[in-house]
Amino acid sequence: MAFLQLFRKTHVRLASLNERRYELELRKQRYKCNSCHTTFGAVTNLTKENQTLSSDLKNQIMRLARKGLSGQLIAEMCHCSPSSIRHTILERMEPHYRVAKLPKHLCFDKFRSTKSVMSFICCDAETYQIVTKLQDCLSPTIVDYFENRYSKAERACVQSIVIDLNAQYQSFIYRLFPNANIIIDRFHLVQLAGRALDNYRISILKHLDKQAVNIKL
Repeated sequence: MAFLQLFRKTHVRLASLNERRYELELRKQRYKCNSCHTTFGAVTNLTKENQTLSSDLKNQIMRLARKGLSGQLIAEMCHCSPSSIRHTILERMEPHYRVAKLPKHLCFDKFRSTKSVMSFICCDAETYQIVTKLQDCLSPTIVDYFENRYSKAERACVQSIVIDLNAQYQSFIYRLFPNANIIIDRFHLVQLAGRALDNYRISILKHLDKQAVNIKL
């Protein structure tokens, strides 16, 4: 089996020093098989395959990001594009927290958390284990959480979701969980019926009080 040796010139971006841009010109050896016409080449620990930013430059970007500098400022200091800064930060970030597998039956509700803010909670309807707690109960926050952590196939496995009478949840549940059935919590139904009976009882008592005053007069 014969191999044809080739060379390809690439440029690897090094870490910035004294606010100056540095590049390493690298001649990579590549080999092409004359039989199957596939190619393969030498690798380096300076950077990942098919990338031009070196590991040292990415480390420098992360150090600046941890200091709270904006992406635009980091791009100017490291002589990179803002998109390269964003991709580097996302690459080095720890994976988002998520349960290993979404339960088939979920419960949605909101609760009053710190500083009287209404937060969102989701739990397993069968085991009552908490799936997530979010800092607010706004629709964009909830949608962003599930779309960024679970694939469409994983979300399609959810069979039912128990909610209160809040129409806000119904507006995005079928978007996130296309095969889920919406179930209204019995507690909220009983609570709604109890409030209706109390209001009716109070209105009758007020009516009877007015009649009693008229009879006395």
